[in-house]
Amino acid sequence: MPVRNLDKLMQPKSLALIGATPRTGAVGAVVLRNLRRAGLQGPLMLVNPKHHLLDGMPVYSDVDSLPETPDLAVIVTARDEAALEEADRHPVQLLRTWSTRRR
Repeated sequence: MPVRNLDKLMQPKSLALIGATPRTGAVGAVVLRNLRRAGLQGPLMLVNPKHHLLDGMPVYSDVDSLPETPDLAVIVTARDEAALEEADRHPVQLLRTWSTRRR
């Protein structure tokens, strides 16, 4: 990975969290809490088709609905080919996934 892309991983100017959720203990909730505590300077865009608002933040139904292309997209859902395909249609610089189990 080129060094210039490490900046987008370590200090992204914008980030999309795909699979953000209010469900206590869920990976999407834990990652959201940690990102908010870390103090991301740029936009944090949440994606989950089941929610419209989460912790006072707007939630987009899919990646195509995001207002801008994020430097980093983090997918925290069960294996979701549609989310990967959506991210692939946008010039997202880096993509990080945490695969979770469906219950």
